[in-house]
Amino acid sequence: MACSSRIMMVLTSSALLAGSSVLIAQDAAPTPPDQPGTHPAPQPARTAQDIIDGYIDATGGRAAWAALTSIRGMGHIVLAGMPIEGRFVVYQTVDAYRLGVDMFQVSETADVVATRQVTVRKGDTAWRSMNGGPATALSAIEQADLMRKKAFNPLLNAAERYASMIVAGTELIDGAPCFRLALDPVDQAAPMEHRWFDVATGLQTKFAQTPRGGGLTAEVFLSDYRQVGRVKLHHRMVVSSVGASMERTFDAMQTNVTIDDCLFERPPAS
Repeated sequence: MACSSRIMMVLTSSALLAGSSVLIAQDAAPTPPDQPGTHPAPQPARTAQDIIDGYIDATGGRAAWAALTSIRGMGHIVLAGMPIEGRFVVYQTVDAYRLGVDMFQVSETADVVATRQVTVRKGDTAWRSMNGGPATALSAIEQADLMRKKAFNPLLNAAERYASMIVAGTELIDGAPCFRLALDPVDQAAPMEHRWFDVATGLQTKFAQTPRGGGLTAEVFLSDYRQVGRVKLHHRMVVSSVGASMERTFDAMQTNVTIDDCLFERPPAS
């Protein structure tokens, strides 16, 4: 259908945030002759792990993330410059994930065209259903990507997840200085990652993945962090790729709620 090809930008990444503030050492004000002069101690260079640890602290701390058992959220989607909008519902537990997306497009004849897509992972099995049809397997790339996103916060075990983590400098994101980390996953089939963390707040403001060997890079901008239970989660995501832009905004989120296991069951074959 006309809108379905435009809807594929809906991404499910749950990356969160990191960092801490930078201190700039300056000489102390002149002191009277009878007092010793003082200078601030030089600040150690920030490592990638320092910045990631700062992000974890800024979003609740390791204990709060370890206590997380489920996330449930709902919201709306807007595709920039297009007469398309949608709604989504997401459920995630320690072992399962479900994203349901309903997109609506007004055609030239003023008829509303709807596309419904449900993507589910349960354990190591994943499937997708379009417009209420039978479940179909994901592509190998989609399957692998969904398997990598099992964790509520993939940066909790960053030292095990990445073969190398490099602080690649600082950049301005929406006018705010941010650390940029270049991350090379241990899984060499996984794309290279870059993550940006606000220097002042420690929150992640941007995330990008580049497939190995070349391919399209999608940039994901994260904002509007709010406290949800014991952790702080972004409520707004803007995905930009090849000149198109999609905004996904959570209207409500809950953590550590009971989620019925039937939501992750594969529908019977037709």
